[in-house]
Amino acid sequence: MLVAAAAFSLQSCGKSDDNSGKRTSQEEQKQENKEEEKKDDPSTPTATWADEVITFEYECYTTASYGIAEIDYMTLQKDGKYLYELLDYSSAEEMIDDLGEQSSNPDTGEELLFFGNDPVTDSDVMSDFNTNGAGYWLNGNGVVQNWGDDARMFTEAQYGNDEEGYYFVGYVGVMPGVISAGDQYEGRMVLQRTKSATEIIRVGLQYIINVKEFVDPEASSYDASKRTIGTKDIDCSGEVSVATGYTGIYFDLSEAQEALQLTKYEMTKIETVKDDDGNFYSGLKLETLQDGTAIEGVTSNLWLDINAAPIAWGEGAIICFENWYTVDEFKAHVCTYAEEGNTSADAIGKTYSGITQRITYLPADCEGDLSKATVVNLNYTIKVVE
Repeated sequence: MLVAAAAFSLQSCGKSDDNSGKRTSQEEQKQENKEEEKKDDPSTPTATWADEVITFEYECYTTASYGIAEIDYMTLQKDGKYLYELLDYSSAEEMIDDLGEQSSNPDTGEELLFFGNDPVTDSDVMSDFNTNGAGYWLNGNGVVQNWGDDARMFTEAQYGNDEEGYYFVGYVGVMPGVISAGDQYEGRMVLQRTKSATEIIRVGLQYIINVKEFVDPEASSYDASKRTIGTKDIDCSGEVSVATGYTGIYFDLSEAQEALQLTKYEMTKIETVKDDDGNFYSGLKLETLQDGTAIEGVTSNLWLDINAAPIAWGEGAIICFENWYTVDEFKAHVCTYAEEGNTSADAIGKTYSGITQRITYLPADCEGDLSKATVVNLNYTIKVVE
């Protein structure tokens, strides 16, 4: 995921006092007319949807993929007041208890509700959530939209109380591949507390995303004419501790990138092309080999059991070998299985070798001639330690 920059601002949308002095009737009429015109203009922001509005404004590149920001509502403050204090609670825990158990329906809390708001109409949205948490996918106007090519952004939250304590976390992101430079998206959520029939408190959460064109920071760092023709072997040896679990160890692949003479961004854009017979023709090809033989169905993520046999992630899995590239990362990673009841400790002292992850690059103008390909072999020798 790539967040180019994030600007966080807090803004009160409460009605301000008029300190301009007494207006004449004519001036008052003009002002009323202007206010009416604003109400009729859907592009004019209003404060009618919440008593207080907390605004989060972010910038992201056109290359952004899904999540771009995470927000801890437990510690969020505005004007020196925590979110729970804005809702007149004595603690964040009390606020979360009143939200009730998280579900796909926003109408689950007793005294406190969490739901959406439509920026076009300022109307509340009480339809079922359509994200992984409590929240919505939205189109370019901030209107609820299912996940897909017409969606542009999402905002969601996870809240509750588990063995690690109370939590209330928000996530904001975009739909990859469809956002454009210059676009601005707005999403809204509302926390509404009904203290009595005559006292309702509404705190609005407003999320604004500004999209910028991506400029490849490595554009001048690589020269296609300097690409390695042939094979480049890179040693990925080390020790992985079962105590680190999925964190494991990482290997920097700048040496591999130097051989390929490709920027990370270019790598994400290159497609694998096959000929009519299904053979590799051009682009980037990823495969994993064991003792020199390609493992069918495995590209860049391999789990092994204690006897070094390929296995799916889950019970019996011991160690994982993987590599990946994004617009800001190109790394190899080795880790151990870390779920409850795992048997990774049984492999302490064992060395896994003979695993090679191969990256093959052949430009389209080479017309399938593999003698002109760049082949990078990531050769692993990993010892499992305590």
